[in-house]
Amino acid sequence: LHIGAVCLHDVDGPLTVDDVRTLTELHQLAIPTIEASHGDAHLANSCATGQQVALLDFEFTAWRPVGADHAKLYLFLADNPALRRTVLADLTPSATAGFWTAVVLAACRELISHRRHIDLPHRQRRLRALTNDLCHALTVVRQLHTRP
Repeated sequence: LHIGAVCLHDVDGPLTVDDVRTLTELHQLAIPTIEASHGDAHLANSCATGQQVALLDFEFTAWRPVGADHAKLYLFLADNPALRRTVLADLTPSATAGFWTAVVLAACRELISHRRHIDLPHRQRRLRALTNDLCHALTVVRQLHTRP
């Protein structure tokens, strides 16, 4: 299965065909479905001061699924729960479905990258954190999808 550049069979099973269907349906409920996105949100392109995070370097800005930048920051801030809460607090209620869908997709992409690059520093710790984040995001996505 492929969603964009994410090859789901490389993730060793956390995403089922039903998960992909749920993600697709949930993304279609996100309002708006796309937004202007930084596109390269990671720690080297961010500046954290106190409880705030600002993005720098906008060369990859484009229209992307809602929540894509927030999802990347959320994943990259795994070691900083306070800043993660800031990312979550910045979401609007209408962006919640898109955000959690983006977390699932970004976590899959990051897992694939970390599995392929065995020389990455702290690789095992990141793999555990990403797997936990993926499982949590899938749980939230399934809950959001089953809400009336």
